[in-house]
Amino acid sequence: MANYAAMTGWGMAVPERVLTNADLERIVETSDEWIQTRTGIRERRVAGPGEYTSTLSIAAGRAALERAGLDAAQIDTVILATCTPDRPFPARNVLFVACDIFTHFINWNDRNTCVLFGDGAGAVVLQPSDEPAGLISCVLGADGEQEDLMAVDAGGTRLPATPELLEQGRQYVYMNGREIFKHAVREMAASSLEAIRVAGLSPDDIALVVPHQANLRIIEATARRLEVPMERVFVNLDRYGNTSAASVPIALVEAVEQQRLRKGDYALLTAFGGGLTWASAVIRWTA
Repeated sequence: MANYAAMTGWGMAVPERVLTNADLERIVETSDEWIQTRTGIRERRVAGPGEYTSTLSIAAGRAALERAGLDAAQIDTVILATCTPDRPFPARNVLFVACDIFTHFINWNDRNTCVLFGDGAGAVVLQPSDEPAGLISCVLGADGEQEDLMAVDAGGTRLPATPELLEQGRQYVYMNGREIFKHAVREMAASSLEAIRVAGLSPDDIALVVPHQANLRIIEATARRLEVPMERVFVNLDRYGNTSAASVPIALVEAVEQQRLRKGDYALLTAFGGGLTWASAVIRWTA
């Protein structure tokens, strides 16, 4: 039975509407210079009528399946509970889709958050491989004690939305940008180095770093800690902003389409998010 899972298909989908920094200047007190200097973002995609996580996910998934030469009927249904030592992982064709429409949680009067986020979806298809391919190593982490650094208070089961809470704007995301910056750089760098070590590699072996596209300053600071030049770091947040769960998949798709990854290359994927949570993984590209 194959020991590896190669990425054989990839796809992405983003909303049609482009929201530029100039557009934001007419919505909130900000400027293109202020946004680009602090984030590196020029524009982002924002979901409009008829665009949902479901529609974007389907579009990205279909693109990935087409690239892999598959259709939806060939994707295995996997129940993870069946994967025990005496019952190997049964799937042969697995479709992973990550999608976020984060702009629905944005207060468009808060320039500290509304300039950051965009919407989108990314997908990959995994298939069995006998040669080292796909995921080589992975490091995960979380610190629930820091959840208040970035959160949405109201609207969930712990604090259901009420007219009073909605009036207070508690249904929108808030964040402590300074503290998030420090945690993101520290944890992304540390988990990246550990993932590289577990893979039996060094940073010099990594052909391309594909980081979470949250903020250009975070990406640059993380690269410095890894001692990886920015020439080997993929950045596209200037056009999409922070698409949250979809940012690494979207960046990976564009990196492949731009031939920044070639067969046999090792890539480092690293991300950070609310919770607080973080993860890094080394993959070997074989497509």
